[in-house]
Amino acid sequence: MSNKYLIEYKPSFILKIKNFLKKLFRKQIREEENETYNQIETLKNIKQDNFLNGLKIDIDVSTQVKEKIKFLEEIDGNAEMLSKLSIDRLKKLEQYYNGIIEENDKIIKKLKASA
Repeated sequence: MSNKYLIEYKPSFILKIKNFLKKLFRKQIREEENETYNQIETLKNIKQDNFLNGLKIDIDVSTQVKEKIKFLEEIDGNAEMLSKLSIDRLKKLEQYYNGIIEENDKIIKKLKASA
């Protein structure tokens, strides 16, 4: 048997263009998928970094609060230390105590109104 009865397949010009476009769009789709995947990964990393930075800030705030409490305990009843403080530090102390006094006044007013 010879192969003279077999038809040799030659893709048509339209089929070649169609296949080329399919390959082209597949590449574009893959590139877009990779870009979106990369964007998602960067967003995840940013969220994790923000979370960790938030924790660091909370730790810093807690240490600041501890330092303030320690400082206030040292000043309590110590006139010599008060006289050694700078004006800026004294103004901050005044603001701190004014804030506490205002909060206590609000509580007293609420208690008087409820009584």
